[in-house]
Amino acid sequence: MADASKLRVIAETGRPITEFIYELNKESNNFIAEHVMKAIGAYTKENKLNLESYRKSLFKVLEKNYISCPGCAINDGSGLSRRNLVTASSLIRILKTSYESPYGSALDSSFSIAGVDGTLKKRMIATVAGGNLRGKTGTLRNVSSLAGYVNTLDGELLAFAFIFNGNDPGLYKQIEDDICETISQFFYFNEEY
Repeated sequence: MADASKLRVIAETGRPITEFIYELNKESNNFIAEHVMKAIGAYTKENKLNLESYRKSLFKVLEKNYISCPGCAINDGSGLSRRNLVTASSLIRILKTSYESPYGSALDSSFSIAGVDGTLKKRMIATVAGGNLRGKTGTLRNVSSLAGYVNTLDGELLAFAFIFNGNDPGLYKQIEDDICETISQFFYFNEEY
């Protein structure tokens, strides 16, 4: 192991992590996601292995915020590992807690906007969800997921999360879009008699 007093910085950045998160979420940049995970793991120093350090610090944050994630498993930063396990319920709790935090608006603005940009640019165009819904996609050969926020016609903010597993991610994306269009059109009736 190298003597820490002899180490020297060869590169650094003054960019805030929100800039990285913006690129990571808008375009679903897996390379950045892996490096953010490694940086968090190295920074927290919970373990000599960055992935294990990241896992420990992630589950500490979830526990501190009363977000249960029974059976959850995190094996990478990008979500590409088929051994990752999360629930839609835990994702919604994370979205709610994040939105109410000091960095909530930065996270919200990092998500793709349906029909406008990022990984949702070609989805939900010319619908009530278009230009309104903000979300993060996740796609593998047999998985399609979408989580984020949408405003109803009443202006109420909803957090949502969908995770579909099976042989037809294209069908699941269409179902996600249909559900998102439906919830974005929701409003309360207030009839007076």
